[in-house]
Amino acid sequence: MFVLKIESADAFLAIYAHRYGYVRADSAISITEREFDFAQEKRKPAFCFFVDEDYVWQPRHIEPEPGQSKSRAFKQKISKSVVRDTFTTPEDLAYKVAASLGRFLITTKVRTELEKIPERNDVSTEHGRDRRFPQSSTPIINHSRIPSATRR
Repeated sequence: MFVLKIESADAFLAIYAHRYGYVRADSAISITEREFDFAQEKRKPAFCFFVDEDYVWQPRHIEPEPGQSKSRAFKQKISKSVVRDTFTTPEDLAYKVAASLGRFLITTKVRTELEKIPERNDVSTEHGRDRRFPQSSTPIINHSRIPSATRR
């Protein structure tokens, strides 16, 4: 089932055209919409691509009513919750998917590497990083060692 695949994924990628998707008899929404909802619930970064409404599409690949209305409503729901893009040709889609996932992977890698950089007060030991010197808002100064003429 899609649940295990989405749970183990780093991101959610979906391509939508002119079909709403299969609706099981025991459900009010399509499996396609359930996948999207589950990915959102799991807070997966979502990359959603819609075929451009003005791009010519073969009629046999366009779902009739009530699927058309459900598809429009679903796409509006997606547009309100995530950044999405449109495509026309397979090449256009391939470019946009590659660019989006590439940016995601690079920023994820950079974030991971930045998290490895020790903070200013961390000390590296043979056992890893150690927070030996807690940050203090007040400077530690021994006033007894400062000559009285220079104290304020």
